[in-house]
Amino acid sequence: PILLNIVTPDFGDRTFQNLDKMVSVVNIGGIVGERYDYQAEDVKRISILLPFGDFRMIFGAGKGYEETFNQLLTSFKFLK
Repeated sequence: PILLNIVTPDFGDRTFQNLDKMVSVVNIGGIVGERYDYQAEDVKRISILLPFGDFRMIFGAGKGYEETFNQLLTSFKFLK
């Protein structure tokens, strides 16, 4: 599964704080955010946190779906 969540800024900021993770900067559809690679419940995961007005968007997928996840993200466009 590939997930998309719209969350409050404080929830978005707290979500990845206590994880053993690798963080990198990403640009999705012209929006700069952070990519988190980590393991949760014995599953390797990828999550991307992007600003979204007064909120945050979290995209997520299992590492086994990385190719499909990347295809989805490269085709993503934000409407103004």
